[in-house]
Amino acid sequence: MKTIANISNWYIALLCLEAVLHYFINTPINSLVFWTVIFSSIYFAIKVNLELFDTVFFKYLNYLILLFVIYGIVYYLFGPVYIEPASGFPLNKLSYTTMILKSLLPVYTFYYLSYKQILTSDMVAKWIPIFIVVGIIVFSEEMQSATLRHRMSNDVTNNAGYYIMTLFPLFLFWQKSPIMKYTGMMVIILLVISSMKRGAILTMTLMLIYYFYETMKSKDNNNNLSIIIPPLILILGIYFYLTEYMMDNSYFMSRINDTMEGNSSSRDDLYSKFWLHILNTDFLSQLFGGGANYTLHVSYNYAHNDWLEIGVNQGLIGVLCFAAYWKGLYKKFADNVLDTTFNAMFGMVIICIFAKTFFSMSYSNTTFFSNLCLGYCLAKNDLNTNI
Repeated sequence: MKTIANISNWYIALLCLEAVLHYFINTPINSLVFWTVIFSSIYFAIKVNLELFDTVFFKYLNYLILLFVIYGIVYYLFGPVYIEPASGFPLNKLSYTTMILKSLLPVYTFYYLSYKQILTSDMVAKWIPIFIVVGIIVFSEEMQSATLRHRMSNDVTNNAGYYIMTLFPLFLFWQKSPIMKYTGMMVIILLVISSMKRGAILTMTLMLIYYFYETMKSKDNNNNLSIIIPPLILILGIYFYLTEYMMDNSYFMSRINDTMEGNSSSRDDLYSKFWLHILNTDFLSQLFGGGANYTLHVSYNYAHNDWLEIGVNQGLIGVLCFAAYWKGLYKKFADNVLDTTFNAMFGMVIICIFAKTFFSMSYSNTTFFSNLCLGYCLAKNDLNTNI
């Protein structure tokens, strides 16, 4: 009964449902679930600020969200209707604000529930199989969509590679079950590689390196074969998968060759266009930007780089606010007093989110998996600090 009544389980269940429901049905239930997530997250954001607000990180996050909301409201009231690059359909103007809120607000909820010890590591561990199912559904549906867009060709990239990789830090909640932990890690790594998304593969590699580094440097793990052998098996498994399967995939090899030759999938053209716009626009536009989604006015697509996207939309004010947010988060990480496992998790989720700011859309597309890890680590650190 306590498990059913626990608000953490209800909130996580809503997030899981919201992530996959639109792939199967399109009814008012979708909107009900979506808005329940948004308003629940707003409620807990208020709770954090009223009851637990004592950290620079949340102060800067408040400023960042407020900035996005102000620009979103102005855009909703006065902005033009742009065409969504991927689908070709008109954008819902309200979606600019709601997608950012869905991306950034859940960290408050997970922080509050973890700080109050309503959400525990054992509870999260029990949810991981469901998270894997959610991740695989999203990955499979997005792969199917990509294949259809490319006329049933197998030479496609799956954008859900960025989504599935955010599951990786969660497996550290399975610290009591090393076999399950490393099996789960292996599955995620193989899915990320099969997505063909170079940014996701690079980010996954950085997280893996950091995890091995934190594991090996721990004083408790020196000369402990039970700690050293599983990562080695994981590396061998990845090597086997690459050499036996992916090296025979012509599209995978072409992606590697493109990377070596500096072919960034037309990103360089986008980056140049946005940089030229920022440099050549008037002072007020440089300071305050052109408004929400203004990148779609400057070019045919989003910037695929948070810093450029914010620079065009919110100007220097937005970039400074975004930089302050990251400074606050890094300070929390640098000063943390977490144990080896959760220090590794904290570092991995920061790598995951920060790397995406350079070649994907991070601030509007942070998954609830990342928010869960981040909120839990922040709360656990603050609890340890206040003991």
